[in-house]
Amino acid sequence: MSLLLGAMLVANEYLESEYKRFTLSWALFGFCAMLLFNFALPFLLGSIHPIWFYLSTLMGLGAAHWLYRNTPNHFGSITPVWLVAAGLMFAYAVDMIPPVPLVKRDIALAYSLTKVDGNYQLTQQPADWWVFWRKTSNDLDVAPSQRVYCISSVFAPSGLNTKLYHRWQFYDKKQGWKTQSLVGFPLSGGRNDGFRGYTYKQNLQAGKWRVAIETESQKTVAVYDFSINTVAVTPPLITQLF
Repeated sequence: MSLLLGAMLVANEYLESEYKRFTLSWALFGFCAMLLFNFALPFLLGSIHPIWFYLSTLMGLGAAHWLYRNTPNHFGSITPVWLVAAGLMFAYAVDMIPPVPLVKRDIALAYSLTKVDGNYQLTQQPADWWVFWRKTSNDLDVAPSQRVYCISSVFAPSGLNTKLYHRWQFYDKKQGWKTQSLVGFPLSGGRNDGFRGYTYKQNLQAGKWRVAIETESQKTVAVYDFSINTVAVTPPLITQLF
């Protein structure tokens, strides 16, 4: 994202002619209008049904097109706005865009969790000493029959009530990612640090795993990748609040 912003800052110095023709300005205005409606409509209706994303995108497109038609001596072309709308709807249809206005705050794995004074206390495996940029490891040593918890925090605006799912998947070298379980829990919006929900599994086989946070319409909010190593006894653990 930082590289993209840097490239846009440099490109901006060479786009004077495009701004004069207003084509780029219409495209940017239409894109911003679509994003505004993408967030505003689900927030006002308290629903994240896919139909609201498509409708809100069309509303942003319609607002830009109406303003273009009603601007005297309108310069530039409105065509890029239609292309932006088509691109957004295609990206949403193939699950490249998370279901707005849901935003992932955090996600973590733990061997156990308990609720203490309104927070969850997690028992986790520390990262290796050389992984200085993070405290916990994504390469878990798990004893037989030991549980592994996944806890996630997802922000949703006040008034939005829906259901989220944790999809636990194991990577099979021949068949790819295979779903091992799909567990749901209710989400109630309004908490600044995100609504927290957790699921767990035990008897996980060694290998690559991931947990996807999904909506009822199977739109992906976030994906967390990790690996499992089977050991006789788990290593020393640390505790953190979530």
